[in-house]
Amino acid sequence: MSSFDGSERFVSESSFAMTTFTKSLPDFLVTDASGFIRIAGHRIGYHHVVALFNEGYSAESLWEEFLTLPLATIYKVIAFHLENQPASNEYVEQCHEEVRQQAANAPTTPDLAELRRWLARRTIGVGDADTTDLFELSC
Repeated sequence: MSSFDGSERFVSESSFAMTTFTKSLPDFLVTDASGFIRIAGHRIGYHHVVALFNEGYSAESLWEEFLTLPLATIYKVIAFHLENQPASNEYVEQCHEEVRQQAANAPTTPDLAELRRWLARRTIGVGDADTTDLFELSC
């Protein structure tokens, strides 16, 4: 099982500084003004492919994960990564750090008990609903 977590698919594009690495990309990779690298013609981030490759995925396994990418493009991404491995790995780590920071700063959501209290407060005075019945129904 991969340690690559789906939340990383939504990495922010705001924190990536332009570097020599992002300025000298081949035509199958594109970057936006913030330095976020994507596969040309796709919304798939370069770091998504490279992170899984670094975990041991083969090109064919990557193709199974990203079916919209042509296998030839996956091979090109892998070759580019291997030719630029130190900078590429640094970029991928920067993406992962951004995800960790977003997760740490994300607002907490209410737990089930808090949601039940909220529901009970909202239903008090509405019809003849007894809040005890609401708790029993939700269990």
